[in-house]
Amino acid sequence: MPVFSVVATSTPVEVEKKLNNTFPPSDIYKVDDKQWFVSSAMINTPKELCEKAAFSNGEGGTVIVVLFASYFGFHNRGVWEWLTSKGL
Repeated sequence: MPVFSVVATSTPVEVEKKLNNTFPPSDIYKVDDKQWFVSSAMINTPKELCEKAAFSNGEGGTVIVVLFASYFGFHNRGVWEWLTSKGL
């Protein structure tokens, strides 16, 4: 299943509301106050995620959405468990 990183560059509260209104809680992992991971079997590209969550044209704040190809880093256990649960 594709996993995306959503980074709010402005109005993170609005971005979070849009994500929570668009996807079920199990498909969202809040990394911090300005970044979320989103996974959905119905979404294949960053553009599709932006359109589904109504981020197109800067509505609801400005965001950068990136599709995961691979990852590495140091963070809390919850991050790695969530990513693993999504097949990464």
